Amino acid sequence: MPPEQITQCHEERLARLPAGTEYHMADELVPGVWVGSVCASRDELFLRENQISLALSVADEWPVEGINVYTGHEGTLYWHLIGLLDDPTHENEAHVLALVQRAVVAIQDWRQHDPWAAASVLIYCNMGVSRSVTVALAYLMLDRGFYRQYMRNKDPLTLAQEKRPVANPNWLYRQVLYKIHDVQHMSYEWL
Repeated sequence: MPPEQITQCHEERLARLPAGTEYHMADELVPGVWVGSVCASRDELFLRENQISLALSVADEWPVEGINVYTGHEGTLYWHLIGLLDDPTHENEAHVLALVQRAVVAIQDWRQHDPWAAASVLIYCNMGVSRSVTVALAYLMLDRGFYRQYMRNKDPLTLAQEKRPVANPNWLYRQVLYKIHDVQHMSYEWL
């Protein structure tokens, strides 16, 4: 996408937020794990400068009804799309948890098997506020190394908001995150 379109994309998203809100196309939650908007996923310079080799979309941008996972690649950039709505009235906890787990597995598989896995991942949705934050935090909670280093004795949402002030998962996604956090906290108590 040309730079002027990236700027327009970013400005359109910024206009949806309250005046004075700190908002970036993407923010790095922990080294190698970025959360952002669809604009960041289209910014080739940003992707290259930050060595992002996996762009994981959890937006509802996949146009075919009933198909919610797609994987492809463009040069050294891999795309993985998981259709997730940001509408708690049309989703239930089990469905969201299943899709979040699929996203986490996609990241884990990529990091384990991909030759560019030392590079970064961008997890994005339309605004980079709810869906992408949820998946990123779930990934961090389910990865022992990240959990030990960044999340032990810390509220997951607090960690996200320290790095990305607009982080604000909807109530259903928060329920899923707290369920994962509670299970992981009990599992990792010995760490």
